[in-house]
Amino acid sequence: TVNYLPLIPVVIGGVQELNKEVNALKDEITSLKAKINGEPNLAKGCSLGQNKPNPFSQSTEISYQLSGEFGAAFLLLYSVDGKFSKTISVNAKENTVLVNSIDLPNGALYYSLVVDGSVKDTKIMILNR
Repeated sequence: TVNYLPLIPVVIGGVQELNKEVNALKDEITSLKAKINGEPNLAKGCSLGQNKPNPFSQSTEISYQLSGEFGAAFLLLYSVDGKFSKTISVNAKENTVLVNSIDLPNGALYYSLVVDGSVKDTKIMILNR
């Protein structure tokens, strides 16, 4: 006869590990479904517009909307390779900001609206000198 008793803890441990992985995958699916159905991280009353003109050579205007109470808000500009370029403070009273190409690298740049430390939306722009 075969004694299966020593295998029981191993099987239980494997099932518990698989259960953790299944739960993590369920969470990821829920998150992806929410993104497909309309960006859940886009806070109520916060929006980020596409810069105009795009591409640009000297300056471009970025529109945004902020409402409700918040502590700090800014635009974060960075290159596609992740190198930080510039931070621009924004507030609820204004709804656009003019970005000058000085000190920005040529090529594709991401810009993100960050409110109270949370990225609300990200877009891409092209600087073509």
